[in-house]
Amino acid sequence: MTDTFDVVVSRILPVPPEQAWHAWSDADLVKRWWGPTGFSCPSADVDLRVGGRTLVAMRAPAEFGGADMYSTWTYTEVVPHSRIAYVFNLAIRKATDSCLLILECRPASRTTASMR
Repeated sequence: MTDTFDVVVSRILPVPPEQAWHAWSDADLVKRWWGPTGFSCPSADVDLRVGGRTLVAMRAPAEFGGADMYSTWTYTEVVPHSRIAYVFNLAIRKATDSCLLILECRPASRTTASMR
């Protein structure tokens, strides 16, 4: 039996919720923020709708081999400007682990968004 657990990460962004939402729904914007510091995102194909799928590539820096790693996000719930639930999978051969991620976006003030 596999144990499960919840991890909650929260962040206040200096933009309204509509703009924060746009960063998840626009492929060009996803490419600007997806991946850890030093990595890039050379491609993102976004289909943000229930049953839709996003495919992203994350490229490691040269000092880590420069390889591209792909992942998919399959959407199970989409409430515009408010909530996204999706199943995250690494798109590699023999990958069997996946996880459900839920993103909630709410106004923190007139000019900021709270994402968790």
